[in-house]
Amino acid sequence: MNDKNKQILIVGGGTFGLSTAYHLAKSGYTSVSVLERSSFIPAEESPGNDVNKIIRAEYEDPRYAQLALEAIDEWTNNPLFAPYYHQVGCPLCNSLAALDKAKRTLAKSLSSISKHPACAGKIAPINSREDTRKTYARDDEPDPRTNLLNLCPSGAGITNFNMEGVSLPPGSSPYIPPHDEEASRRILRETLRALAEPPLVHKKMCWVADTDDSDYLIACVPGTEGLIVASGDSGHRFKMLTMVGGWIRRVVEDGQQVEARWRWKPGRGRSRDNVSWRVGELYDLGEEKTRSRL
Repeated sequence: MNDKNKQILIVGGGTFGLSTAYHLAKSGYTSVSVLERSSFIPAEESPGNDVNKIIRAEYEDPRYAQLALEAIDEWTNNPLFAPYYHQVGCPLCNSLAALDKAKRTLAKSLSSISKHPACAGKIAPINSREDTRKTYARDDEPDPRTNLLNLCPSGAGITNFNMEGVSLPPGSSPYIPPHDEEASRRILRETLRALAEPPLVHKKMCWVADTDDSDYLIACVPGTEGLIVASGDSGHRFKMLTMVGGWIRRVVEDGQQVEARWRWKPGRGRSRDNVSWRVGELYDLGEEKTRSRL
């Protein structure tokens, strides 16, 4: 579809949706609309809408590492994005209590990115407290307007299945489950002890669309005409804001997805255990609510 006057409707004003609108407009498309249920854009419930985000390239998979580095180049050099990108460095480390799976994942990711020419001379070991002063180490930096610090414990994830067997985010999630709050405090006790006991405020759950293999889904829907699904961020989408809309635009124009790993993959049923960074146990929000009542 190369008619640049054809009407294009984008449902969702999150990272994928807004990046697609940007890249289509940049390429000369004249009738692009974004529908978003939130009262403003960027969407309030979008995982990409935050005070700050960490942009990283340390993937086990060299292909995603390369894509992330290309996205970082756009963050650095594109005048639209550059004012919001601050390359300050970040630590790559595990807690002493981390599971072996998490330690293996970090080691493989570090090994992969260390081999890339773009990272030559930019990765250094941390052997002492003095070494940490060479980088602005952070989970997320405090919001300069409120001095609030954004903290998020990583895990296998939470589902919220309805009666039809579909997991959808609830209308609002202004809280976090108790054991995830305790996980946040454990992180603070190991890293920022002065913040470990004060109350956590502005709690909310960040809902993302996970795929079983952690690959994106950017594909034409079989049996339809002109319908494309772009989803499956799996917790590593925002860094690609600068690029992903271009990938989606190519599917719009070509009518097919040439990247095999991003094609439509119905009913594959692969285990989530195949994704190395998912550590811990997946559980449903209904189970948490039941435990809370007991």
